[in-house]
Amino acid sequence: MPPQNNQELGFVRYEGQLVQGGLIDARSASAALSGFDAALRYFAIQQRPGLAGVDFPIPVRVEPGSWTAYLPHDVLQWIEVAAGLAATTYLTTAAKKLAEYDFGNIGLKGVLTRSVKALQWFARIGKHLGAIPKRLQGLTWNEAGAAGIPNDQGLILYVPRDYFELVVEAPTGLLSGVAEVVEAERRLTIGVNDQSEIVEVTITRREKHIFYSGDEDGAEILFPEFQHGQRISLEGVVTRGNEMTNTIGFQYSGHILTCRPRRGSIVRFKRHLFLQCLIIGEISRLDEHGGTNNPRPHIIFDDLQIKEDDDGQPSLL
Repeated sequence: MPPQNNQELGFVRYEGQLVQGGLIDARSASAALSGFDAALRYFAIQQRPGLAGVDFPIPVRVEPGSWTAYLPHDVLQWIEVAAGLAATTYLTTAAKKLAEYDFGNIGLKGVLTRSVKALQWFARIGKHLGAIPKRLQGLTWNEAGAAGIPNDQGLILYVPRDYFELVVEAPTGLLSGVAEVVEAERRLTIGVNDQSEIVEVTITRREKHIFYSGDEDGAEILFPEFQHGQRISLEGVVTRGNEMTNTIGFQYSGHILTCRPRRGSIVRFKRHLFLQCLIIGEISRLDEHGGTNNPRPHIIFDDLQIKEDDDGQPSLL
């Protein structure tokens, strides 16, 4: 189902037998919306770095039929209206800050539209290569300035320079949230309203592994040097947030660890997504039987700090 009257900026849509009648389970819906929000926010901040200090809400309108979350064209007005209705300092401040950055040749709507297009190019690169590499090899450039990315079959995907510059530094797990709920009978489509033409990129179950690896890395004991109850201080990248389970994913030394705050909600760490961070806390190896032999260490953390120098952030280049 395309956006009504071509008035939406973009959307994520799930279709298939598992979305009959537009129904989707609450856990999947939460993961999809949180993932869409986080990925859009990442590219918006890349274009307008000043937005990094604004905890702005991104509204979506959910439509039945398939299960579709639309990003409305009147996003700034929506936030302003919400601020007036809610009369909260948080929303009022967010609206004012967003208005400050709604300037130049590309306003806020343009920034968000470009963000959805960047998501599509990120997905195209992953589908083209069959993986999201930390380094791109064999790049070429055509006369139009587009980056040519070769794959193992010798095919070249050309990415326009402005979008290449956006996605090349993106963390490898950028689409993990929206890809997590893709199944054999539930495919994902990322769409954008490009000058009244709807352009779509689809991710199927066969391609899910490209964008979502999960938190499990096999049956081996992971980081055996981390003992239950041990205090740790680790540097890594926050890859996801799940409000339903109140956990974050923390990429450390090539693996993603599940982490839970000792107190409070993970909502306050929304700005930490996809950034290089320092996590301070305690190792937990509690298993389902109440023992302390879980092969996957979890972290109960007391503090999560954004590092000023994020040179270690996983990226495409």
